[in-house]
Amino acid sequence: MIDGLIVFVAQYLFFVLPLLAAIIFFRLPSGERKKYFISLAIGGICAFILAKLAGLVITDPRPFVSEHLVPLFSHAPDNGFPSDHTTFGTTLAFISFFYARKWGLVMIPVAILIGAARVFAHVHHWSDILGGIAVGLIAATIAVSLTIIVAKNLSRRHNGGEVHVL
Repeated sequence: MIDGLIVFVAQYLFFVLPLLAAIIFFRLPSGERKKYFISLAIGGICAFILAKLAGLVITDPRPFVSEHLVPLFSHAPDNGFPSDHTTFGTTLAFISFFYARKWGLVMIPVAILIGAARVFAHVHHWSDILGGIAVGLIAATIAVSLTIIVAKNLSRRHNGGEVHVL
């Protein structure tokens, strides 16, 4: 029973995060929707690049490889650092937090819970999860910051130098 719950959270709860992001998207005012979408796109790209770079710098064999544990579901025996699920989950959650605080406060613990379940499923170490949280936070910060900068610059061009954010 517990193993089944761990597997569900580790493998399938992740899909709730994009669903919540879609709900946020449709609840935001039109101008904020554009910025949210742009932030999500930039955040996804940044998270992907940063995760690949982090994985090149830090190698962490998965627990079922290094500690000879039996994983609760099959997984490739590749580098576990950083956790992709945690990286993308926290990127989505942190960006969402910036645009819709209450929803973000729900999404952040969900993303972390997914990472924890992946530790209990023996496919990640805690360091992989912490690395994913760090990469997600960095990617989200870059994405939101770039979106704000781009929005201000576009607004200036369209309003003769006056600053109006999209």
